[in-house]
Amino acid sequence: MFLINALMEDISVGTAGLVALLGYAVVFIGLIALMAVIMIVGKIMVAKKTAPAAAPAAANEAKKGMSKGLKTTLIAVCTVLVVCIVVFFYMLTSGFFASHTTAATVSGHNCRS
Repeated sequence: MFLINALMEDISVGTAGLVALLGYAVVFIGLIALMAVIMIVGKIMVAKKTAPAAAPAAANEAKKGMSKGLKTTLIAVCTVLVVCIVVFFYMLTSGFFASHTTAATVSGHNCRS
């Protein structure tokens, strides 16, 4: 089987699940970031179209602050980001990467750091 990393040939179910979940998390965060960029660009375009028609000051004051949907989206993005950071630093400090790494292979013997 063609794999980028030869160490991924014989892995446990837990490691495979962890790799899959981290992959899903990366894709999920990328999609949320793309959605945020599209929403921002859309708001900029709408603001450019409505800029010549000056609205009264009272109407502008009523729309101050974030909408409920934007707050919910922002909370969801921050929650996912915090969870991913916690998982990453847990894996980094627990020695997960070091224990699953082979420094060199000599005559079929794996030398681990």
